[in-house]
Amino acid sequence: MAVDWEERVDLPRLRQDRLENTKTALRESDLGALLLFDQNNIRYATSTHIGEWARDKSARCALVPRDGDPVMWDFGSAARHHQLYAPWLPASSWRAGVSSIRGALPEETGVPDALAAHILEELRANGLEREPVGIDLTDMETLASLHRKGIPTANAQPVMLEARKVKTAEEIALLEHAAAIVDAVYERIYTMLRPGVREHEIVADAHKLLFELGSEQVEAINAVSGDRCNPHPHVFSDRLLRPGDQAFFDMLLPNVLRRQRDAFSARRIQAVSRVARCGHRAGPARGEHRSNRDGLADCRGARVRERGGVFWPAIRAWPRRWSL
Repeated sequence: MAVDWEERVDLPRLRQDRLENTKTALRESDLGALLLFDQNNIRYATSTHIGEWARDKSARCALVPRDGDPVMWDFGSAARHHQLYAPWLPASSWRAGVSSIRGALPEETGVPDALAAHILEELRANGLEREPVGIDLTDMETLASLHRKGIPTANAQPVMLEARKVKTAEEIALLEHAAAIVDAVYERIYTMLRPGVREHEIVADAHKLLFELGSEQVEAINAVSGDRCNPHPHVFSDRLLRPGDQAFFDMLLPNVLRRQRDAFSARRIQAVSRVARCGHRAGPARGEHRSNRDGLADCRGARVRERGGVFWPAIRAWPRRWSL
């Protein structure tokens, strides 16, 4: 959403700061270079991205020396694209080449040893062939090929965590924009919660809206409802929502808590009390509002929905209420 008539996120500064943060953390460590396979770390150091499909392949990697420009091995077409459209690093930084792709290309193919040879060549060019190389994650085939070339390896994650720990002004602006996208999706989920809708239908619509609003990658939304809430299965299903069900959607709760700081929003989206085992049942207010019962919980303890012009409690009133 960058424009020429207004400065929003300074993308060149974002790229420069991220690479500088990586090198600063590297220089403060005992490592001579970083060999990155994690797609998030690769993007942080090189500002390259070739789609969500590459997330679990572990095929591309970037070598970040203590001094000098990073070198990125990628699919040939992607490397050529970087040379044309990623001018923040010299064209020589983008190379064609892949790893063993999580062991799919074993030693017999020669691919792992070929990549290890290229990495060793770059280390020698920078005088780092005897220095330990930090690796964030990789497969055993690739690790074995590096060791066959005599490349000492170590853990790179502490270095990358240190580099990424403090967010830049541009990163904070992007996080704010991402939060705005998520707010919109939570609102969509809230409007879809009704009897007869299946969990996976809500998840599918949330994914659609996330991509429409500009998300580049979307993990499966954690959605459970009713008797699937305890124990939590951590995966959505095709279960039908029923009246009075408790519904949980991943990261929805922090959003609701944040909204409750505003009085109007707090009246609109009420907190849901904790459901203890099977003791809570949905039912009309008149069924629970008796002399030997506690009556309806107030707005701090229960979400109340309206059906047919009559308000129904989401749960049976309980003597004790728990905060979220």
